[in-house]
Amino acid sequence: MKLEKKDLSLMYQLDANYRRSYAAIGKDIRMSEQLINHKIKRFSAEGIISGFRPLIDYSRFGLYSFIAFFRVSYQSEDAFNELIASVKKEQSVLSLMICDGSYDLAVRFAASNPSSFNKQFKRMLSEFPKLRVRMILTVVVEHQFLRDYLVKKQRPLDVVVGGDRPQLALEAADKAIITALAEGNRKTIELSKAAGISAKTCVVRLKKLEEQGVVKGYRLALHPRKAGISTNLLLARFRNITYEQEEQFTYACKSHPNIVSFIKTFGQWDAVLSVETWSRLEFRKLVLQLREQFDAILDDTDTIRIVDFIWKQSVPDGVLGEEKNGQ
Repeated sequence: MKLEKKDLSLMYQLDANYRRSYAAIGKDIRMSEQLINHKIKRFSAEGIISGFRPLIDYSRFGLYSFIAFFRVSYQSEDAFNELIASVKKEQSVLSLMICDGSYDLAVRFAASNPSSFNKQFKRMLSEFPKLRVRMILTVVVEHQFLRDYLVKKQRPLDVVVGGDRPQLALEAADKAIITALAEGNRKTIELSKAAGISAKTCVVRLKKLEEQGVVKGYRLALHPRKAGISTNLLLARFRNITYEQEEQFTYACKSHPNIVSFIKTFGQWDAVLSVETWSRLEFRKLVLQLREQFDAILDDTDTIRIVDFIWKQSVPDGVLGEEKNGQ
């Protein structure tokens, strides 16, 4: 579908903070609450958005994250979709990306430590022999940025998730609030009801979770392809990089409107950039610009086209005291 300028402005506002009231959003983009509600329903019906997702810092739960890339022994589209559905049910899976090119599937996991991940991963591989591992990257830290390209702005907001952060002991009410957020609830009354607490107490607890860095933001579960947006991963390997040069590279990513995340990794590649553009040509231009600007430190790059993105949950099943969360 063709999206109008007002549609993109609304998506940008929702992706920046979907918990803002429709009245406040409408005031910023000059749109009535009724029209906002109508457009959100239309976006949902057309599969452009599948709801809302909180940005939770998994490191606050003592978790580490990993990205595994697979080739799949392909038989039919139905068999492939069944495999995707089965992998999604795995306890430690956070999200999946269906790819085109050298890899068929990229899966994001979270586990308490590398040993725990290794055990779960090997068990999963034994259950799904059609999955052929091609690469595993350990996430060191990730930077999440706003989708500035939607409104042609440069607002270098940097939300850092993961890394070496102390684990926090959360109370049952806090976990219930996070679970309710992961299930797509956005209003305080919905969160308080799910947690069994008053609305006033819910506001106080949620603010504390934000201040503690547990809840880092409120993002839109967007399906770029259905909005006519091309998504690609840019893999980068550095050589002889200094701290100052790494900071410069991070700032360049943060400042570019089409780079929506920068993940520092350990393994075959040092960084994974998620890039959203209106065309492959625009993406190609971005890659060449980065290679020219950082030729002194970029040893090699590779690209992966993302066909579809499937978000499951913020933290693994069971961490919040529920068997399922965010599905």
